[in-house]
Amino acid sequence: MFGWFKKQPPPLAEPVKDDGPPGEADAVARIKQLCWLGGMSAETVALDKSEKLPPEERNTYEHDRYARLRMEAVQLTDTLTDGFYRGTALHFLVDLCMKADDVEIARAFFKHIEIDFIREKIIGTYPQIAHPSLSRIIGE
Repeated sequence: MFGWFKKQPPPLAEPVKDDGPPGEADAVARIKQLCWLGGMSAETVALDKSEKLPPEERNTYEHDRYARLRMEAVQLTDTLTDGFYRGTALHFLVDLCMKADDVEIARAFFKHIEIDFIREKIIGTYPQIAHPSLSRIIGE
């Protein structure tokens, strides 16, 4: 009579298995959170840089907050042993630095990423990161 009553619900999806070292997925989630929070201050940092404000006219709270959150994320990234998790965390840090217009620091993080598809994704978003700045080429 009513065939739709007899239908069985679809089976539940298998939970994703975390093959990484214990606690590293949580650390990457924390790094993502720190970079997101730092990104709010990074916008102010980039704006101050674009306006070439002298240090006494800059929003020191936002600059300090950006630096503190970035450093906390870096320290947590240093504890990661899994290459994929480390590359993912470094990707978050590259995004944060690029938002603050800290291209040289972003390049330093980028150099340590070993996973090719993460590197390609970053280059797709920030093509300038794969090439040294003109001032570095001229200075050498």
